[in-house]
Amino acid sequence: MKKVFLFVIISIFFKTNGYCQLDNIIGKAGNLFNKGINSKIHKEPITTNFDDCNKSETLPPEFGEEAIEKQLCNIKFTAGKGYQLTPGYYTCTVKSFCLKAGTYAPSKGDGYLYAPLKGPKEKIVYKLIDNWYNHNEVDQHDLQLILWAIIAKTKISNLSPKLKAIVVLLIGEDDVKELSKVGLEMLSAEAFKRTVTNLPAPLQKIAEIENQMRTKFYAATVNYSEIESLAILNGTQTETSSIQRGTWTKLPNECYIKYLPQGY
Repeated sequence: MKKVFLFVIISIFFKTNGYCQLDNIIGKAGNLFNKGINSKIHKEPITTNFDDCNKSETLPPEFGEEAIEKQLCNIKFTAGKGYQLTPGYYTCTVKSFCLKAGTYAPSKGDGYLYAPLKGPKEKIVYKLIDNWYNHNEVDQHDLQLILWAIIAKTKISNLSPKLKAIVVLLIGEDDVKELSKVGLEMLSAEAFKRTVTNLPAPLQKIAEIENQMRTKFYAATVNYSEIESLAILNGTQTETSSIQRGTWTKLPNECYIKYLPQGY
């Protein structure tokens, strides 16, 4: 895919004070440009965080240890209604996606709680994953790349033809146009530095990772392992989780669930 660059060409006829006028015009244009970039960089597509979790209604990991679990996948699933369950214990292995760049993959000691998906792109992310259920021909890695592209504020219209075709297949042309409106072009090192200078150090690091991801997404071909190495930090989280692994967390429908992740 061709890289897209924005050039602003100003033609001015000036006399002796022309340089001052030119500096003033360019300065105003630069301020507007920086303001637009800042508003996009600071606006996260998905905002869900630990504060959105229900930390007051939990059960310890050992709850239900002696229970006989049924395989959820052996129970009939009905579109629109899901699984109709009776009281009891169920287990299943599911596929998952990463929706936050610049973080560590789950480790053995980490506990996880349920939190609702929130943010400006919540509906589109839900739509992508829901419709993927009916399109098994789409590789999970390709959808993960698309989700990382959204998280990194990439212009979807500038993705590789393959990934863009998948987005159109799953959510349609209108949503692709909507996603492209909020995306950012590639930023030079100087432009990027100006936009993140006032951010706290941890947020600067995430913004830097997202900018590197956008650069790779705008290349002619996208290498999954390269994007993954940026999105998922090497090593393990150094901070100790306040939630024990296997803690039961309450869902909105009154059920409890515990997560035992084997990867992101």
